[in-house]
Amino acid sequence: MLKNFLEMPRWLKLLTVASFAVPVLALAKPFSGIGVFGEDIDPSTWWRTGSGLAFILPALIMGLSAVLLLRRSQYGRPTQVVGWVAMTVGTYVAAHLMQINPPMLIPGIAFNSGITLCIAIYLYFNKDVRSYFKK
Repeated sequence: MLKNFLEMPRWLKLLTVASFAVPVLALAKPFSGIGVFGEDIDPSTWWRTGSGLAFILPALIMGLSAVLLLRRSQYGRPTQVVGWVAMTVGTYVAAHLMQINPPMLIPGIAFNSGITLCIAIYLYFNKDVRSYFKK
């Protein structure tokens, strides 16, 4: 897998490393206290409301996508896109479950959706990424 990582285009390497970091951060953060949209959330509230699950599942999808990208699996790119969509939806679900209504929620979701779209375009239309998966 190290060989595959070294052969990846630069931005795909960044996405892969970031995808490995997401589950680590998502699993560690709820035990050390959580800040959501500027509000401190007690870890017990985080898990009791179901918000923890709304973040852990997308994080696991992101971790899985990193492994699939490294293995040059045909499922790596769609799993990466699904992970980004799940993280965007997970943010909304967690805020809703904790009854937080921040003013930046809708613009934040729109921004994350735009980033997800850009990543999907990169994963499917970039010549170097396509050739990486054909090897």
